[in-house]
Amino acid sequence: MRVVFAVVAPWAIISPLSAAVIGPAMAPYEDLPDDRRCEHVQMVTENKRVYTIHFRGTVDGAMTRDVVGYAAFGQGWQPNRSVLIENVGKSNVHNPRIVVNGKRNWWSLDDILAEAAAGYTAPADRARAIWEFHRRQRFHATTWDAECSDAVKVLNVYGYTLCGNEAHIVNDYWKAAGLRTRRGYPIGHCVTEPVAYKVYGSDEKGFTASDTEYPVFQGKGFVETMEDFAAKASDAPDAGTVTRPSNLIARVEGSSLRVVGLDVALPNANSAFYRVAAVDAAGVESGPSDYAEVPRPMVVLPAEDQARLGSPYRMEPKQILSIGDLRCRRSPESSYNAAFWDRQRYAFRAKAVPEGLTVDPATGTIWGTPTAGGEYEVRFMVSDQTGGDCEFGYRLVVRE
Repeated sequence: MRVVFAVVAPWAIISPLSAAVIGPAMAPYEDLPDDRRCEHVQMVTENKRVYTIHFRGTVDGAMTRDVVGYAAFGQGWQPNRSVLIENVGKSNVHNPRIVVNGKRNWWSLDDILAEAAAGYTAPADRARAIWEFHRRQRFHATTWDAECSDAVKVLNVYGYTLCGNEAHIVNDYWKAAGLRTRRGYPIGHCVTEPVAYKVYGSDEKGFTASDTEYPVFQGKGFVETMEDFAAKASDAPDAGTVTRPSNLIARVEGSSLRVVGLDVALPNANSAFYRVAAVDAAGVESGPSDYAEVPRPMVVLPAEDQARLGSPYRMEPKQILSIGDLRCRRSPESSYNAAFWDRQRYAFRAKAVPEGLTVDPATGTIWGTPTAGGEYEVRFMVSDQTGGDCEFGYRLVVRE
C-alpha cells in the first residue's frame, strides 16, 4: 500500500502510527499474531511538504460498521488497515492530507471528480459513476447542519449526510463535471419530474392556490384603524366568511409565463402575488410554492398612446395593489381583532403632462382636452401609505 502525505506547517514532525490526541498515543491495531507495528517519523521544515510511505502487506478485510441509522455509528478496520497520525512537534500542522494508492485525494471538487469519473466520457456514464462513487463514501446520519451540504467537507471531515444534503452535493458534483443539472429538494424522499406547471395569481398576500371557488375568512374585512374596526359591523359585506373565485391563471408546459402587462388577458393576471404548483406525468400535483411578489407601487401603462387635439382624452392606468392578509391586532379589550388591515392604496401626482391634461390623485387617470399637438413624455409619481414611491410614464402623441 502506498500512502502519500501532504502537510502544511512552519515546523512539525509527523508520526503516522501515533494518535492525534491529547494524552498517551493510541496503540496501533496488533490483535493478530503476525501484526507488526510500523512507524515513520517525518521532519517538516518547509511551509509545504509532500512525502511518500510504502507499507508492506495487503489489505485483508472490508471496513466494518454498526447498523445504519440516524445516529452516527461506530466503525472499525481489520488489521493492517489503520494509519494513525500525531503531530509530535511544537508547531501546528494545517490541513494534513493522506492519499492512499492514488485514491482519496479529495481536496477539491476537481480532485474528487478525477477519481469518481475516471475512465468515463459519455455524460450519462459520468453522471452514474459520480453518483455511485458518492453513494459508497457516505453513511446515513444527521446533524441538521448545512456544513453537510458541502461535498469537500463531507468526504474529508464528516462522512454523513441525509437526502436533503445529497440533493446539494450530487448537484454540485454534476455541475462541476460540466453536466446539465438542476437541484432537487426531496420531500417525503420522492422527487418527480414535472411535465407542466399551474400558475395562480391573487392580490391577497399568502393566498390559497385553488382551481375552484373557495371560502376565505376575512374577520371584519378591510379596515385601517382600530376605530374603523370597532365601528364596523361584523356582518358587513366584506366581513366574515366570503367566497373567492378560482385564482388559476393557466397551466403551462414551459417554465415561464408572462403575467403582467396590458396585453395579458389571462384570468387573474396583473395581480400582486403569484404561486406555482408542479404537475408530473401521472397528474400528481405538488403543493404550491411560496408566493412571488410584484414590486410595488406598480401600475401598468401602454408604451405609447394617442390623443386628438381639441378632443377629450382619458387614460386610466391598471393599478396592481395588495389587499394584504388576515391579521390580528391587539387592543386594550382583546388581542383577537382579525381583519385585513394592510390594504394598499395609491396616491398620484403629476410630474410632466401636456397642457390641458391633469392627473387624478386617487385613480391616476390622466384626462382632459389637449390644447397643443406634438409628442410628449407623460410622467407621474405613485406613492402608497407605507412610503413607497415610484415614477411611471408613457409616450403620448397628440395629433391635429
